[in-house]
Amino acid sequence: MNAMHIELTQNQYDALIKLVALGNWTANAHRDENERIAAFDELERHIRARAGADRGDGTITQDAETGAYYATWEADDDPVVSKLIDEYDNDTFWDELMYRLVERDLERAYGHDILHDPEHRATLEEPFISRWDDELTNYGVGRLDVKED
Repeated sequence: MNAMHIELTQNQYDALIKLVALGNWTANAHRDENERIAAFDELERHIRARAGADRGDGTITQDAETGAYYATWEADDDPVVSKLIDEYDNDTFWDELMYRLVERDLERAYGHDILHDPEHRATLEEPFISRWDDELTNYGVGRLDVKED
């Protein structure tokens, strides 16, 4: 194995730890334990272990049986990381809700085939995007209801 060495300031290293935690969270948070991307988990553990070993601040514990190092904190234990995750979740929720409603309304108005015609779809979806963007920006989910069939 060829090891790579990168010189970072302590502030850069702290930012790297947060960035790796966010990246791994984005890739794995929605997965079941047996579906996680193991290489990302391992890299995050390795970077955290190095940080703990360098600092000697109790952020890392060593498993007595395996000798492996593990972080004593999770990504969402860090207030900066937690805030970024919350911001991401919130922004993603509103975007995803809007685009799913746009897709639904576009299909209702023009049929299912329009969803697979990017050229025409781009032209036709703008009024729907504008409508749902205005609705969700001004009222959130306050005026959304499920109607009974």
